[in-house]
Amino acid sequence: MTNVNPHRFYKNVPQQPELVWVLALALVYGIGLFIPVMEVDAAQYAAMSREMLETGNYLELYNRGKDYLDKPPLVFWLSALSFRLFGVSTWAFKLPSVLFSLWAVFSTYQLGKRLHSATVGRWAAWMLATCQAWFLMNVDPRTDMLLAGSVTYALWQLVAYQQDKKWTSLIAASVGIGLAMLAKGPIGLMVPALALGTHWLIRQEWQKLLHAPWLVLLGIVALLLAPMAYGLYVQFDLHPDKVVYGESGVSGLRFYFWDQSFGRLTGDNQFINQAGKAQQGGDPFFFVHTFIWSFFPWSWLFVVVVVRKLIQRIREGFPPVQKLSFVTWAGVFLPWIALSFSAYKLPHYIFVFYPLAAILLAKEMAHFSRTGWAVTGQRVVLALAILVAGWLLYSFTPDSWALVVLTIIIGLVLIYTRLAKNATLPKWTAYGVAAMLLVNVIMNGHFYRQLLTYQVPSHVVREVKRQSANPSTLYMWPTVSYAFEFYRGAIQDTTDIYALQKRERVQLLIPEKAWTDFLRQRVPYQMVRDSIPGIKVTRLQLPFLWPATRHQQVRHWRWIALGDTPPE
Repeated sequence: MTNVNPHRFYKNVPQQPELVWVLALALVYGIGLFIPVMEVDAAQYAAMSREMLETGNYLELYNRGKDYLDKPPLVFWLSALSFRLFGVSTWAFKLPSVLFSLWAVFSTYQLGKRLHSATVGRWAAWMLATCQAWFLMNVDPRTDMLLAGSVTYALWQLVAYQQDKKWTSLIAASVGIGLAMLAKGPIGLMVPALALGTHWLIRQEWQKLLHAPWLVLLGIVALLLAPMAYGLYVQFDLHPDKVVYGESGVSGLRFYFWDQSFGRLTGDNQFINQAGKAQQGGDPFFFVHTFIWSFFPWSWLFVVVVVRKLIQRIREGFPPVQKLSFVTWAGVFLPWIALSFSAYKLPHYIFVFYPLAAILLAKEMAHFSRTGWAVTGQRVVLALAILVAGWLLYSFTPDSWALVVLTIIIGLVLIYTRLAKNATLPKWTAYGVAAMLLVNVIMNGHFYRQLLTYQVPSHVVREVKRQSANPSTLYMWPTVSYAFEFYRGAIQDTTDIYALQKRERVQLLIPEKAWTDFLRQRVPYQMVRDSIPGIKVTRLQLPFLWPATRHQQVRHWRWIALGDTPPE
């Protein structure tokens, strides 16, 4: 028998992109652009970006007119720029996040191609683009998407520089690291350093750690950080009398270069301590179950191949380290371990290494001559996706137009998955992609739209604007929300009920828990709507998703008009 390449089953696959997958993915991402922003983080970023645009102050960050010291400025700069170009809207706010998510996918393909092969890069790109974390982050943007896109691009360019020795790649890597640090802080430098630095250390390539051009890289990064550093110095370090998080003498530069990232690991971050948000710090396995759902449907495959790889190495021994690549392994597991010991954990913290996790998985899958077990598993995933899709459609009655679009897209995706004989993607990948497109086209096109009607403040102000009424006469009491202010188009200047009473045609949104306190004010009012069901949409519980038990989870709001005269 003639010897054959054991990897021929994937190397001979046609390399042209599959148009149906691209169109389906673009549709799902595109629909997500128009889903209203959710409380709290995304809504706060949107409101602050609009405030930045209006004030024209891009070097100092303010939140409702007060000093802000938490996230670096890139998310606000990009959103404010998008608002200036396209106007203040939901889709304009989300556009930078979607573009960075696509940048991360493209960079993953290029990095996988550089490290292994074009096919590994293609598989990894599709896995990243269709994992649940990427769909979620495009609907509910976080700074971590900007971080992931920038870090992956920087790693691609660093590997390209090591292979080709071109200065353009070094400069591009410097820009990627600079943007990553402007997005999330020093972790934007630490992830590439851990991935490549560990790789060189294990392979005993010491000279690469002391490579003189790294000074050029650091110089370019410092230049990119200079505007932000200047703004922090002027806003905080020059004014030690300012009280921030209950303390005076706060250094904006120290906060950025230490507290904002490393302070989360040590528990020294004053923002976290003041907000009382360290409740998850005691769970060392928090990111394990986070990874299972957020990297789905590829997470179970990742666990299988990693365990099999370790067992294989233990049985057969390790080849010379000079023949191994540790970039993806170090880039995934070292940040994972470090973050697991953090005093403060949120799910999106680990999304930054998902591009590397996708490349690691794709590379290991390419070494399996038989993948029937993976195909069977992903068929089960697809079957579960069909059940979840049905549940989501049952949970909320769909709009007629949405139902038609969803039915067409679902049919095309499933038919193509079943009939395609010579596709770019192997079956185990195609079934996973189909499952995620099926679920998320319903999530984005139907479920989130219905769910966001229960985010009462933003829903009501958007309803007022659709009726061509003046939203500036609508207020919240006794507190306000970022989503409300973003769609209202202005910061609410007061919650003083007696000051509001003196204004003309003022309408109030009042949560159920504050209604008794409002009645004690003995202010005359007219009821506009006496019962609007609401819920914290980012903290859903299972009973809410069942129509029969939903009423047990909601809390009602009242919409009133102050004064004796009914509203027009």
